Amino acid sequence: MGSETFENKLSRGQAGEAWVAAYIKSTIAGSVVDRDPLDGGVESPGGPRMRLDGGGLAIIPDLKVHRQSDCHADFFVEVKRKPFVWKLNSGFWQQGVDVGSFDDYRRVQEATVLRVELYFVAEAPTVPGGHAAPTGLYMATADELYAGIVETATASQYGGTGCYFWRRSVDPGGVLLKVCGLEEFHRVRVGAVT
Repeated sequence: MGSETFENKLSRGQAGEAWVAAYIKSTIAGSVVDRDPLDGGVESPGGPRMRLDGGGLAIIPDLKVHRQSDCHADFFVEVKRKPFVWKLNSGFWQQGVDVGSFDDYRRVQEATVLRVELYFVAEAPTVPGGHAAPTGLYMATADELYAGIVETATASQYGGTGCYFWRRSVDPGGVLLKVCGLEEFHRVRVGAVT
């Protein structure tokens, strides 16, 4: 995946968004998933962005979920489709998100007062040292993730703006909850209308 083109990454990410949208529609009663949460935002090369009251722009999460029965239960969803990474120093599997993007999701949450949830579609297990990578659909809210950062890689270590990392909830200090395994995830989302 390291030498993957931007177009391939975009296509893979959009497929993950569609899968999670279908999964949410089929598992949260009365939900409507908007795959274009721009709503007055600004298009930019990094994705749609929201103008903030104090100035500046913030990346908008991928999806907005509306509950027809309760408009106060609306929330945003950011989807990441990538495998867990084995962190040799800690001896745990971790997921990571670019610092700048994650901080933007938190700014959108603060500005809109709508919860932001991050979903990780973990596929393509790698096996360093004989350890099979976890797979499945994992999630946590932006607040849970912010409180549960176990490692921060700097821009010089990681590139871009650096990276925050989290562990699975079954590991010490972990916050990523396994929603379901890949087989169930694909079975449910295939049965849903996208």
